[in-house]
Amino acid sequence: LFIKYYSYIGSCIHNGQLHPLTEFVNGGTLKSLIQDVEKNPFPREQRIQLSLDMAMGMEYLHDNGMLHRDFNSHNCLLRKEGDRYTAVVADFGLATKNPNLIKKLRRNQSMVGTPYWMAPEVLHGKEYNEKADTYSYGIVLCEIVSRKDADPDEIPRNNVREREAEREVLVTIAIKLVYSRHLGTQ
Repeated sequence: LFIKYYSYIGSCIHNGQLHPLTEFVNGGTLKSLIQDVEKNPFPREQRIQLSLDMAMGMEYLHDNGMLHRDFNSHNCLLRKEGDRYTAVVADFGLATKNPNLIKKLRRNQSMVGTPYWMAPEVLHGKEYNEKADTYSYGIVLCEIVSRKDADPDEIPRNNVREREAEREVLVTIAIKLVYSRHLGTQ
């Protein structure tokens, strides 16, 4: 299994700040690919593959007790080999151990992330778990499908009940895609 995140090489201090050193990922961000409508037709197969890559990367994090907490199209890098892209989950600066998996629930978890991709429970300062990352993943899927910005004026969010139903549909689709990939059926 090829894990869809990038490799940590080490750290350095520059101008008094600690910086992680990671492998170079040559294809830019998913955000730039989504926005490049004129130069990149972004075929359906490529959209599906990148969605699967991201799902596998997030699945790996969650299976290992981590929450990303800032998953968005800016934090998904692309490896480019010829005309083929592979999505790589990146920027773990806000990542944390999943409190549900380590059995230490906290009432006032930090409200962190990028607002357009934040789940309602995070925005409202409520308890959250890996489903908050799944919500962010769903917003990224909406960006991929629509090729629109995650701004709520571009991709409207509905009322809370509809949002929960949409999240369940997106989770179901993502799970089916990942399992079909693992089982070799497309």
